[in-house]
Amino acid sequence: MLNGNIVPKIELALAEGLEVSLTTRTKENKPGFMMVGNGWETRKNKDSVDLLWEISQMSSNEKLCFFKIKDSMVYSRSDERIIYQVVIDMGDMTPSQKSKFSNGYTSLKQKDLVRRVKKGVYMINPNAIIPANHTAELTIWNSLKETK
Repeated sequence: MLNGNIVPKIELALAEGLEVSLTTRTKENKPGFMMVGNGWETRKNKDSVDLLWEISQMSSNEKLCFFKIKDSMVYSRSDERIIYQVVIDMGDMTPSQKSKFSNGYTSLKQKDLVRRVKKGVYMINPNAIIPANHTAELTIWNSLKETK
């Protein structure tokens, strides 16, 4: 018995010098969170984004655009992933907000923080807010670079 749970008996044939240990994993009670890029480059990732630095340097138009997209991201607890491509309804915005969003988008696009997937659909760089399915989202992101 391990922490009150019945553990089935398992027999293992181990090579000489190998040993097996069992540990229990406890689920931590964490608040909701997203992983964000820290800007550290690795051998496999040369496109790292320091999201906190980028946000600290954003203009008000860039912040309006970025957070409108970020706040529209949907977190699905059933498969523990975030939907990275989001629809932004410009009909909900005033003409002034539309202009600010557009100006912010243009600037963020130049910084490679956001991209338009298609009309009204946007995506944040998966190296800035890191998805659980990073490779798949990065493939989509990179395909947008080629076509847009």
